[in-house]
Amino acid sequence: MEGFKKQQLIKLLLMVAVLIAMAIPADLFAITNSFEWGFTDFNFSPPGARASGMGGAFVALADDATCAVSNPAGLAQLPRTQIAVEGSYRHYDDTHETKNWYPGTASESTSSTETAVKNNTRLSFASFSTPLFNNSVNVSLFYDKLAYSNSDISYNTGRRQTGYNKVSIDEYGIGVAKGFFEDKLFLGAGLSEANLDLKSSFVFKEYTGSTGMVFTDSQDSFGSSTKMAYRIGLLFVPWDFLRVGLNYSRMPSFNYQLESASCMTKGGNCYNNETILIKRTMDYKIPDTFSAGAAVKPTKDWTIITEAKYVKYSDLLDGFAIAQCIVNSSGKCVNPEDLNGGNYKIPDVWEFHLGTEYILRVDETPIALRTGTYYEPKHSLYANDKTSYYNLYNGGKDIWHWTGGVGTVLYKHWQIDAAVDLAKDKDKVTLSMVYQF
Repeated sequence: MEGFKKQQLIKLLLMVAVLIAMAIPADLFAITNSFEWGFTDFNFSPPGARASGMGGAFVALADDATCAVSNPAGLAQLPRTQIAVEGSYRHYDDTHETKNWYPGTASESTSSTETAVKNNTRLSFASFSTPLFNNSVNVSLFYDKLAYSNSDISYNTGRRQTGYNKVSIDEYGIGVAKGFFEDKLFLGAGLSEANLDLKSSFVFKEYTGSTGMVFTDSQDSFGSSTKMAYRIGLLFVPWDFLRVGLNYSRMPSFNYQLESASCMTKGGNCYNNETILIKRTMDYKIPDTFSAGAAVKPTKDWTIITEAKYVKYSDLLDGFAIAQCIVNSSGKCVNPEDLNGGNYKIPDVWEFHLGTEYILRVDETPIALRTGTYYEPKHSLYANDKTSYYNLYNGGKDIWHWTGGVGTVLYKHWQIDAAVDLAKDKDKVTLSMVYQF
């Protein structure tokens, strides 16, 4: 028996060493102060309508196939093969409009920028998990829609000028988990290939009146990039009524192309054939996250779960690049502070999640009722009042989310769940299914 415990301990230490090696950070990179990143937003909620209905708190439960992303350690709890699928609908309530005042210009002009994010319906998660080697290790293959945004941008200075921004990030990965000490402790890790697809374009034209000259500035961001993401998770179950979970996700940085061109035109041609053309290879870092949570069961059918999630949004600004500024007729920046990267920031935040689940039994069929809430602090690009962009890039809003959901298990094989996530300006409906055999 002592030899068996020593062997288990050696395996545990080896796995911890491998996970630590996988988590060593590499260099981080940056976004720009261009229009397409002003309203960049991420949703790091775990997949699955069950988790969504409980306020997005799941790291300490992690007890179905959706845990491949939220906490891969939970895979080791699954004694049978599972297939999970999730679809989601996102609704955005209105158009974001901001007023911009450009000090130092001849007219001290006021303009407005509108960003309308389009509603979308997506397959957002799918996975296959199974135990191997006589249940000694569990493996999962998964797909995850890490991010999706499709928005229209319009800039109004008397003439309405438009652009668009489309960002999609898809993950394809594998997770592995193992239990130790009579399944009191579970460790897991995940490795995935993440693919970025970015298309963004905006053209700005400023008419100079009777001269017939037009200042034209165009900016295009585009590219496809593939990088690796890593996850490590831990689940500790000292007693049946208490569970503690941890998860760290190391997200990738992607490359994309930025092209900007500006000139004074007359009759459709650049004046004196003078064109300012900028081409850059940029990097786009997805924020890393760390989650810690606990779940308690006051009774057999009642679960209360809480989770704190740290999101390192400042990753987006490491090496921040200045892509644009307001220029005068000679092509120089009106406000030099627009070029100072220290005037822009995105703060790291803690999200706090709380949820509960109660199971009713109707003729031997379990019906799960769920509700929850979580706090999402503002985390968009912020420019201080030294810049011309302080009304456009205002850091976003603090948002409270309220969630609810129901679920059931049919014929001992089908777990079917539905959930809503309601918040100011944006709502989400999630449907998910887990089949076990």
